[in-house]
Amino acid sequence: MIEKLKREIEYEYDEASKALGIEGKILMVREEAAKGRNLTDQLEDSAVKEKIEHLKDEFREILPTSPNYPRLISKLQMLEELTKSQKSTVNKDELKSEINKRLSELVDRADVKNKIETLKAEIGNPAQRKSCSCIHRVVLTNPKAVTKINAFGEEVTMVIDDVVKSSDLKVKIELLKTMVAKGGDDPDEEMKSKIQVMVAEIKKDISEAISVPELKERHERLAAELLEDNNASFGSNGSVNLEANSSFV
Repeated sequence: MIEKLKREIEYEYDEASKALGIEGKILMVREEAAKGRNLTDQLEDSAVKEKIEHLKDEFREILPTSPNYPRLISKLQMLEELTKSQKSTVNKDELKSEINKRLSELVDRADVKNKIETLKAEIGNPAQRKSCSCIHRVVLTNPKAVTKINAFGEEVTMVIDDVVKSSDLKVKIELLKTMVAKGGDDPDEEMKSKIQVMVAEIKKDISEAISVPELKERHERLAAELLEDNNASFGSNGSVNLEANSSFV
């Protein structure tokens, strides 16, 4: 990740030199520097070094006017943070723990709690409970239903694993840990703001990952298939079809 970021920064510098019209000067000085390595004349070598320093000063002075300057600064700051945290390693268990923490925060939200309470109320209803019990019995006695549910569970696990292995999420969590360590027990307002922004980004990434349309569609299809199995195994009034399902007796 760091090497990739370095290459991107080098590219941004090249783009800035083109936009500012000093690409030719840089190439010329580079050629002189390459020739200077083969020279034994210290005066000429000193003159080349002076040109390089002068060009650096000129480039540094006009760089903020380059169109891609904000992007360049952003990548430089990210490189600085990543370099500081390079020795830190985040293993898979730590990432899963972070994800579980964020998911717990999601479940604690008022709107989610309301949905859970509504579901509990529906399950508590005798008619609903009878229906759920019937479906549960179909699942337990129907190997195809068990296979479908297991397959869906594997898909969910794969999605979580993809989130865990995401290089972007790893980088963001690394940056968050670095920011927290840097801020200490009493971070200033700027550091608090950075931490809040990073936490929000991590939450957003996790929320988007577990809310992929494909996973929702797969869940809806699974529910429909189980309902069909239920209808095939029970009469319209909810009673067991004994002829078709002698295993229930």
